[in-house]
Amino acid sequence: MRWPALGVSLVPLAGPGASPRFPVPADLWTWWNLAPLLWLPLVVLAALYGGGIRRLGRRGERWDAHPAWRAAAFGSGLLVVFAAICSPLDPLALALLSAHMGQYDLLSTTAPPLLLWGRPREPLRAALLSPWTSRFPARWAESARGAGALLTQPLVVGLLDVAALFVWHVPIVYQASVQNAVLHTLAQLSFLATGLLFWVMVRQPGDLAGSAYGQAIVAVVMTSLVSGGFGFVLIVSQSLLYPIYQDRTASWGLSPLMDQQTAGVVLAVLPELVDICPLIWVVLAWVRAEEDAAIRAEQEGE
Repeated sequence: MRWPALGVSLVPLAGPGASPRFPVPADLWTWWNLAPLLWLPLVVLAALYGGGIRRLGRRGERWDAHPAWRAAAFGSGLLVVFAAICSPLDPLALALLSAHMGQYDLLSTTAPPLLLWGRPREPLRAALLSPWTSRFPARWAESARGAGALLTQPLVVGLLDVAALFVWHVPIVYQASVQNAVLHTLAQLSFLATGLLFWVMVRQPGDLAGSAYGQAIVAVVMTSLVSGGFGFVLIVSQSLLYPIYQDRTASWGLSPLMDQQTAGVVLAVLPELVDICPLIWVVLAWVRAEEDAAIRAEQEGE
């Protein structure tokens, strides 16, 4: 059964008062979301990335010292996104909150650094560059650069990341997204988008100036504490925050409360271990920037 608008085997339409069908262990592997709206953009991105690398090679331009490694990272990131939104993990979130939190981790924490380690800017720019695109007014490009600079400001990134987590997990909003494919897809896109913005901030510390390194550290710590705090609430709460799972977890051998606690562990424990990496990265980048500034000051003083 499919959503007519998206063609996604997510939540079948149900009549008034009827409960939507959700996966059980016996049929989980039949629940693949293979609507073109979901997987086709990933294929297009992979094709553009590969085409851009070939175009750069024909021009004799040195794109990266380790192109094979970069391409593998980008491809792995696309596969992680595919696993999160197209594999049976996605519909499993209909039955288990813990599966949804695993999906959230993949989209916000795992896929973004892989995609960005692929350094997609140069290949995608080469693939999309054409006489037609070169005619875009300069003011459009300038506006796009200005918007990008604003969206990657550390405190803006931190606020957007926290907002995406909390807005989509307000019980009434979350339960609506479980029953509506459009809302569900919007939530997934927001998790991926904010994850990309977060890792852009972390991966490009050289674009930050002075006190912005401190702001980046504040943003990393803030998002880590907020997501960890929300996960802790799920772990210790003795009431069911999302009643929609009340009758759905039994076939998976979990009580609704146990599933909620497991979701808290998935959200609070596993990502917290990963969050140490961006924090260390920004701190080391700040130390290097200070050392470079001191060396330049000495050289100018000679």
